[in-house]
Amino acid sequence: GFGEVRVEADPLRRPHPVRPKRQRSRRRQFDVELAQRIIARLGRRRFRLYVNEDLLGVELAGALKNVVAIAAGAADGLGFGDNGKAGLLTRGLAEMMRLGIAAGANPLTFAGLAGMGDLVATCISR
Repeated sequence: GFGEVRVEADPLRRPHPVRPKRQRSRRRQFDVELAQRIIARLGRRRFRLYVNEDLLGVELAGALKNVVAIAAGAADGLGFGDNGKAGLLTRGLAEMMRLGIAAGANPLTFAGLAGMGDLVATCISR
């Protein structure tokens, strides 16, 4: 077996039924060698997996993006438009990163798939 898998954070959305697109996911493992074996077994050309050793950052990014997503939904409902939503996402990501840094997370985690990738996929999905 693979042992214990800690966290999976993914900015995945259903692929288009006619033309599937590449998808990416981030799987967090304490055991990097084990993570590499999982990636080798499960990863595909259209489904790429990545390892991130920043468990705290991955978990915080996944939770905090939901707060920003609620605000993004409100911005949509209030008719703020694409520019207003872009500003909200930008500032929201900055605040997510600040909180992550204060908690001891790696700020680069928030700039990657677990942070910005998941935030954008969640907030612009229809």
